[in-house]
Amino acid sequence: GDCPNDPRADPTASPNLRVNAPVWNDFAGYWHGTYLAVDRFGNPIRERFASEKIAGEMPYAQTNVGVFKNITIDETKYYEHTYFVFSPASDEFCSLPVPTSASNVLGNGKCGENGLVLHSERFGTATQEKDGSVTFVVSTGRLSATTGEATPISANSINFQSGNDGVSYIETYNFIDKKKLKMSATGEKNIFADYFPYKDDPLAEVYNMQLSQTGMDTWVTANQAAQDAANPKRQLPVPMQQDCIPNDSIQTSYDPCKDLEDALAQVDPLSNPSPYETDATARGGFIAGIVLLIVVILAIAGFIWHKRQINQQKERIAHRFARRVAQTIRIEGSHNMLTAEALKEEFDRIDKDHSGKLDKDELRVFVTSGKIGSISESDFNALWAAIDVDGDGEVNFTEFCSFLATCGEVYDEEEKKLTKSTRNQSISRSLSMRLSSRSLNIDISDKDEDEQV
Repeated sequence: GDCPNDPRADPTASPNLRVNAPVWNDFAGYWHGTYLAVDRFGNPIRERFASEKIAGEMPYAQTNVGVFKNITIDETKYYEHTYFVFSPASDEFCSLPVPTSASNVLGNGKCGENGLVLHSERFGTATQEKDGSVTFVVSTGRLSATTGEATPISANSINFQSGNDGVSYIETYNFIDKKKLKMSATGEKNIFADYFPYKDDPLAEVYNMQLSQTGMDTWVTANQAAQDAANPKRQLPVPMQQDCIPNDSIQTSYDPCKDLEDALAQVDPLSNPSPYETDATARGGFIAGIVLLIVVILAIAGFIWHKRQINQQKERIAHRFARRVAQTIRIEGSHNMLTAEALKEEFDRIDKDHSGKLDKDELRVFVTSGKIGSISESDFNALWAAIDVDGDGEVNFTEFCSFLATCGEVYDEEEKKLTKSTRNQSISRSLSMRLSSRSLNIDISDKDEDEQV
């Protein structure tokens, strides 16, 4: 049923993305940085011969790829354009004999002399949920997929998921500075196609992007310079703001950009009535109205109580998880100073069977060890559900990092508590030694006291 306070059922409630999730205000703009990808074993992805039999293989290293990302948000509409600029292949790779039906270069370039410029685009709109989430209608290029969505996790994080029959992508973008001018994005690519040899675990690669926001003029100049250096013969238009790359620029027979605005309008909340809205005139009868009012009041009371219980549970599990991580990863500073290496080391420590994923038993041992104590079955199940985003019964490294990013402030609080507690214990030990030495007439130098504190 509909609730009077439910914005989904309120025709006056705005579906504007920036209003419902202010994190979009910081996410929109021009971003420039680097892209690094590793395979399922953690090895940097180097040049591979391109083959029609294996999709996605590229004769260019994915270790220091230039990334230029332009994100535009117009009320309920989302436009994202990304350029990937690959450097020319190494001389060592170009000297290798090329297998039959394969190639050591893509397009009209020459191995070792020309790199490659690729694009990726996503277009979507706000949803009728009016919670700041985005559903993607059209996507093109390197990371394209037939379905996808973006969900703001917090004031500093956004999660993206997309996929089709053969591949899926999960990405989490996190702001890493107070001014929100720098982002770190971690993602994973999973392949379900027949050519992929690892059927039990479809993880193909994990990638990371380090991005900094810049002005449009600087972004355009750097983008064009990078494309010229990589391959002057294969250029993509700069800049793009709301239009797809023209079909003749990407040399494909399918033009997803055709009628783009019409496709967006078909799902745009501003152009379509909400399924949550009800016709008040259909509620007739005095008695029925009274009964409905009582039901609504009880529902609101139940909803408030339930929401309070859920929020308390979320706070408990966030504190428990963050406290346990803070006990094992000790840093001086906030959660933003946690390095990828430290998080990976902690993840591997929890992963007792070294499978690359955490199961329930491994997470339970981690949470209940140390000085944390026991956790109720209800709280543990809630913690598991919050971390296991895709619901496959296992937690991968991306999900582990994403959840920790959502409880960053809690981690900082727990880190401060642990640091204060450690210092208090050191001071207490020093005072105890001083008192003991005085009672025994033993002289302790300042140097010895400093070593104890």
